[in-house]
Amino acid sequence: MTLETNHTPRRTTSKLVAVLAAASIAVAGLGATPAQAGGKDAARTLAVIAGVLLLGKVISDNNKKRRRRHAATPAPQPNVYYGNTLPLQCVRWVDSDRGAYRVLGKRCIENRVGAIQLPRSCKRIFWGANGRQRTGYGRRCLLNSGYRIEPISR
Repeated sequence: MTLETNHTPRRTTSKLVAVLAAASIAVAGLGATPAQAGGKDAARTLAVIAGVLLLGKVISDNNKKRRRRHAATPAPQPNVYYGNTLPLQCVRWVDSDRGAYRVLGKRCIENRVGAIQLPRSCKRIFWGANGRQRTGYGRRCLLNSGYRIEPISR
């Protein structure tokens, strides 16, 4: 979520009040001089007001950039693996002559967790989508052997 969506109308109103207060102070200072005939005072007044508004806009934009930069960098999350936790992302459905069952692919486990020793009794050989033999481990067997299957970030 960006900070721009978190602005409340109260903040916008307070900015508007601050800009109007600055402009009124600038105009009040110019009004204390003796009155003269001519358009120089009106032009000078408009130039001062425009300058104050421009300065306020520059400061406001600078603050917005600073806020966005800090909000856009989330803290990195460490990859924590527990000894008996396997990644949920590696679970696949496999069709066999006895029906469909779920396995965890060996290569997926090695890529996400590293080389680990899993029970040989849970090892399953199945045919992949491209017609090649693949190796995996039965999900139910691993759960019964004390392993947990949870989402693991990489």
